[in-house]
Amino acid sequence: MSAFRVSKELYFSLPTIDAKLQVNLQATAYASVEHRILLQIWQTARPDQPEVAYLRRSDDNGLTWSVSHELFQAAASESDQELGLDAGRLRQGNYLFFLDRETDALILAYWRAVYEMGDTGWDAQANKSMFVRFSRDAGETWSDALQIVCRGNQYDAAHWAPEIDLGRIGGMMAGIPAMIKTRSGKLLLPFQVGATGRLLKQGVMIGSWKDDDSSLDWEVSDYVEEPPERSRRGCFAGTLAELPDGRILMILRGDSRGTQYGGDIKRMTLSEDGGRTWTQARPITYEDGTTLWSVSSNPRLVTCERTGRLFLVTHIVDRPLLGQPRRPLCIAEVDRAKVCVLRDSVTVVCDRGPNDVEGAYFEPRGIYQDRETGNLVLFVGSHNEPGTTKVFRCQIQLPN
Repeated sequence: MSAFRVSKELYFSLPTIDAKLQVNLQATAYASVEHRILLQIWQTARPDQPEVAYLRRSDDNGLTWSVSHELFQAAASESDQELGLDAGRLRQGNYLFFLDRETDALILAYWRAVYEMGDTGWDAQANKSMFVRFSRDAGETWSDALQIVCRGNQYDAAHWAPEIDLGRIGGMMAGIPAMIKTRSGKLLLPFQVGATGRLLKQGVMIGSWKDDDSSLDWEVSDYVEEPPERSRRGCFAGTLAELPDGRILMILRGDSRGTQYGGDIKRMTLSEDGGRTWTQARPITYEDGTTLWSVSSNPRLVTCERTGRLFLVTHIVDRPLLGQPRRPLCIAEVDRAKVCVLRDSVTVVCDRGPNDVEGAYFEPRGIYQDRETGNLVLFVGSHNEPGTTKVFRCQIQLPN
């Protein structure tokens, strides 16, 4: 019997603006420790090319929302304008919120890049860097943007982490981005390193508050790598959780086409030193050791604030598949001692219905735990109907 109870409602529906431009939700989170204030970021984007980001606010736990105001507008540099190039080459994306409960500081993190025209069209993988902003008044005002640069004289804005060389190799948070804070007080932010045509590597930025809590100092973990015989694109889109024994679990996306695996999987790696070094990635399994099959899509780990139990939100299938659309979207419990997925807990959150298009998919866009009900609230972006962008709001009652 399923350990979860799932309800789903249509949250947003809009005719597709044009053939490629989409509107989707990026992140939702509480803005302070004491109140029921929620912030939400929406974004218009062409494929991998964010255009405009909007911020809106709810003071009543999501019952009503303020009118959206613009957070970021893609813009061209003066030199672009002089050359007559299209506006919007400077872009931002993959926004995440993190509320530090100890300092009541709200962190907004995202990547920023200048898009360049290459042989395959507009590309920014080699130009991406990461930024943070801070709010101390529940998102009413924000600090200036600060680039994340590792501590040390060898690092600067262009070489902000090992192997990063902007214009050649960049780095970004990806997937369903999220930060965690460990019991030792460190902030961990997964990010991936790479450029178009290269195998991606997965790292973790480790943040420590400065003495005055004004901003963060950053150091970086070793990178987790996968050779092409195990993943065609390397490993990326990592998601983190701290286990009861202090180890850090990271689950990763890969791409199994043309590899030794017969279908797509999720990979896992563990750190025993706070996220600085990692074990060799390996497939995540069920408790009996059999493979958990999962299409190449973004995973997200969620720790229940009430019970400490650990859950995985991703696309899980019952047989090996390659290149499958991102469905069904599922939730399952992770055994924190054995570090495996409990097979009987796998529960479908969203799947293709009888009237949905063949290529229907369901992508997690924002996750938070409701402070009043304790339910996990999951926003799911979907293209399951021709010419329409949809977002569903799913409430998941978690096991006690």
